[in-house]
Amino acid sequence: MVVRGLLGERETGPAVERVASVLVDGEWARPATGRLRARDDAASRYRAGEFGPPYWNLMRSRVVVGLMHSPLVIELATHLLGCDDVLVHPMKTLRVVFPQPRGEHRLLSVPSLHQDHPEFQGSIRALAFWVPLTSVADGDGALRVVPASHRDGVLPLRLDDSPSGWCVARYGIDDCIVLDLDVGDVVVFTALTVHGAGAVHGGNVRVSVDCRYQPADAPVLDVCLSDVGGPFGSWKGFFAQWDDADPLKHYWKGRHLTTARFDDRWERWRVNTAFEAAGRGDVTALRSLDIIAAQAPDLDTRRRAKALARTLSRRG
Repeated sequence: MVVRGLLGERETGPAVERVASVLVDGEWARPATGRLRARDDAASRYRAGEFGPPYWNLMRSRVVVGLMHSPLVIELATHLLGCDDVLVHPMKTLRVVFPQPRGEHRLLSVPSLHQDHPEFQGSIRALAFWVPLTSVADGDGALRVVPASHRDGVLPLRLDDSPSGWCVARYGIDDCIVLDLDVGDVVVFTALTVHGAGAVHGGNVRVSVDCRYQPADAPVLDVCLSDVGGPFGSWKGFFAQWDDADPLKHYWKGRHLTTARFDDRWERWRVNTAFEAAGRGDVTALRSLDIIAAQAPDLDTRRRAKALARTLSRRG
């Protein structure tokens, strides 16, 4: 579902200006009408890890978080969910994607076709709101969606070089519609809708932010209420620079929310499938092996993943 022009400049302007200021001042991009033109060395600097500090500061900025609490957004979510009390998910994800030459390996910020539920979990009724902060067209990392794919339920996966190391096994690019969007537009899809983004092959930087909304009485993943990841670890670190009186600081605390524990079935699938694929010399396992080596809860699994990744890298 695309809602054209839902958000006006009053709602989007502060976040758009903040992101543009950081990218321009940091010499990542040059301003252009409705867009940001990447500097020639942006992608290489991104790969070198230079974008980490400015990115995480943008992620926790009040204007980016506050955009997803816009009354217009919450009103729409309330209407679509058919409930009076909507929980705005704590995690808001800012996505900044730099252009890359055609034929190059994808940047790890660009996801393949996937469903949100295996990663976000919690309520199957959750709706994702995807908000562009730059104009986006095909070739600029436009959002791709498979119509009616939510009717298929949770789909089987296959290994992939995307940020999560997997993608859905059933659909491909030819099954998608491509959404050209302007600042102020909002895309809404379910936790089971198959979607993904294309790589940026022009000269523009693609910037968007997304967040999930669900009935307040539906379960939410427990770890999301305590941990935010990245360099912050906990939400206390995330909000460290915020005013204590800000109503959006830890806004979910004190609410009587139903929580759900993390379901590790997809993580176990990734470990088993990646190890099996690596044993066959399949280089598509590399991204998953990197994830396992960094995140697996037990040391033996992490060590095995590292060893398999080294062996597979030499073969590749």
